[in-house]
Amino acid sequence: METSFSKRTSLLATIPFGIFGIAWAVSNSGLGISGYIQSSLLLVSVLAMFVLLGIGWSKNFPRWSFPAVGFCLLFTAFLVMITIPDLKREPLGYWAVLPLVIALAIGLLFNSKLDPIKHLIKKTKEDLSLILFALYGFAPFFFWIVYDEMNSIWLIPVILLSTLILSFGLYTFLRSDKKKNRVISIIVSGVFALVIAIVVSFFYWK
Repeated sequence: METSFSKRTSLLATIPFGIFGIAWAVSNSGLGISGYIQSSLLLVSVLAMFVLLGIGWSKNFPRWSFPAVGFCLLFTAFLVMITIPDLKREPLGYWAVLPLVIALAIGLLFNSKLDPIKHLIKKTKEDLSLILFALYGFAPFFFWIVYDEMNSIWLIPVILLSTLILSFGLYTFLRSDKKKNRVISIIVSGVFALVIAIVVSFFYWK
């Protein structure tokens, strides 16, 4: 089990969170940015996570890939239940699993064995905090949902601040060599971002 990662690796792992933050800010900016641009940014954000999942598979799931694992699984479960009017009038169902299958198929091209699954299970057993870290990967999209239907230019700095907080939690988790500090970093960051969302929601809808 890795104890900590370099600054470079830890920073690179936060890139998907940063992309999500930009897309999230644009979506809630209230500036009337075209739906095409908003959808494209969301698509890039989601694709970044699925690409990270594929890379993680090819490298036997190092700890920095766990947020992508959690995001892709939870996002797939979310897609199964939703309806996209422009595509289907019914929930996506099994079609929602397609991005996950494609990401894993690409990973299999570089690592055709089932060792990644074995490593994933082994690392999780050795450090149960990785389960929480995997769930943390869904945080940017979760908060996107929380801010749904809220549109104002003053939300841009708030959302960017929340993204910075979430990214810092991920970065600290990877940089720390103590399990206690890793767990505290993502709990504090997640709670801090949630408090901001609650306060913003209160004043926005008041």
